[in-house]
Amino acid sequence: MNLVIAGRSALSNPSIRDDARSVEAAFDRRTGQWETFGWDEHGRAERGWRRLDGVVCADLVAKATVGRIAFTHQALPVVLPVALRSPTSPMRFEVGDGALLDAARLAQVVCFQTDSGDVGEGSWSVAIVGHLSVHSEWPDVAGAPVALIELNAELVTGRCREPVAP
Repeated sequence: MNLVIAGRSALSNPSIRDDARSVEAAFDRRTGQWETFGWDEHGRAERGWRRLDGVVCADLVAKATVGRIAFTHQALPVVLPVALRSPTSPMRFEVGDGALLDAARLAQVVCFQTDSGDVGEGSWSVAIVGHLSVHSEWPDVAGAPVALIELNAELVTGRCREPVAP
């Protein structure tokens, strides 16, 4: 995954510009080799992907209603679907008792990812890395904890698929 430092709370301050050079790797199934490639001066990578700036990433996340959060639980990777309650930074999610609430209580670093849901031209993906925290907790009808957790954006990256020249 390509993670580009775009500044603390980049979604609340989309004017932050990222000038970092970044590199990605792709596994070529035909050759069985890893191939690395970087972004050119126009923010385009090989294979038809273009890097998105913070303003575009914030606009795309604001339109999203669902995504995935990746984190570790008992030293194992976990990816869970989540519904966004607030798509701006800090992003907020309502959760029940479980591993995601435990991760927020421990202020774990997590990665939130959302995308356009397709892989054709114009498809996009945004990933946001930051620390989780518990905004508020309350008991539900059955007495189990329910919480509103927050993700403060610290690293933001996005990319979209461009038409590939023949």
